[in-house]
Amino acid sequence: MRIAFVTCLSLPEPDHDEPIFLAAAQDAGHNATMAAWDDPTIPWADYDRIILRSCWDYPGRVDEFRAWLARIAPLGTLQNPADMVANNLDKRYLQDLERHGLPVVPTRWAERGATLHLPDLTQGWPQFVLKPAISAGSELTRLFSQDQAQEAQAFANEILAQRPLMVQPFFPSVRTVGERSIVCLGGEPSHVVIKMPRFDEDDESVSGPDTPTPP
Repeated sequence: MRIAFVTCLSLPEPDHDEPIFLAAAQDAGHNATMAAWDDPTIPWADYDRIILRSCWDYPGRVDEFRAWLARIAPLGTLQNPADMVANNLDKRYLQDLERHGLPVVPTRWAERGATLHLPDLTQGWPQFVLKPAISAGSELTRLFSQDQAQEAQAFANEILAQRPLMVQPFFPSVRTVGERSIVCLGGEPSHVVIKMPRFDEDDESVSGPDTPTPP
């Protein structure tokens, strides 16, 4: 099987897992390679499987990335439906989940270019997180407290000049317990990844201990 692990021409940071994925696929007898979504020379129709891996530049090029998804979707080889991937690029999908009755973190939204008075959105929240609705890797994601109102307002304006904004209360349990991302294979839960918070000013940790966690 010929497999393309999709990346981008200009990675914003190294992908330390890339050689692991390639080696595992090749050890299983597949012809695997990295292929950049924004490389116009890639013959996508030649691949049996197209697997999204490190397309980390999409937040600043989201319309281009959506157009690429639409072009390769008819091939039928993209793993995970293109419409699902396109919808998940924008965290405003949380609004859809909430409309369907699912519990989500309270979130307040502002469209790109909007003018807002941030204290009106964060009233009652001792600490809060500002981030773009379209982002990855904790880009432009910062934690503020109420005594940082002026700095937070300036940061919100910076985001709004580029992208839609989302504002959420900060839950201390995120630092102690973390988030759990459930990975499903074939529609069934396979394993869980515990994600600890990382903000825009923090260094990224790319490795850590494997901790068994009960269901």
